[in-house]
Amino acid sequence: MILFNFSMHCLYIIILADYILEVFVREVHLNEDVQSEEYREHLMLDTWEYTLLLGLLTIYPLLYEGTQASLSGVFDYVTDLKNYGDLLNIFGGFTHILIVNSYGPHNFPSRVTLIVATLAGSFKLFLLLRVFTGFAPVVAILM
Repeated sequence: MILFNFSMHCLYIIILADYILEVFVREVHLNEDVQSEEYREHLMLDTWEYTLLLGLLTIYPLLYEGTQASLSGVFDYVTDLKNYGDLLNIFGGFTHILIVNSYGPHNFPSRVTLIVATLAGSFKLFLLLRVFTGFAPVVAILM
């Protein structure tokens, strides 16, 4: 189960990185006219496609954490501070998806929620890496 969680989260991180490169760094590398209507249409289509994938990949952790909360009890779940990183990852990702699809990618709230989602996702990746004995000391140092 932990290996499956790790694999799903790695896929999420890879798509998130590709999303950042394609949507937020694209015009710098392709020297596109960011004022053109064609650019805006491609940007919104790319944004919609990537956020759909990211949203689908975020559903699994939401179900996993929901199951964990129901099995351990909601009170025990919310009193365990380790669960807040997972909740920040889930709800930060969903918040970014809602904001970027409502207001577009190139505004302050969109970028802030992307930073939160990326940092929370990276933190969760480090937590999942401690399962592998070779990475456990590195994760302990980073924590």
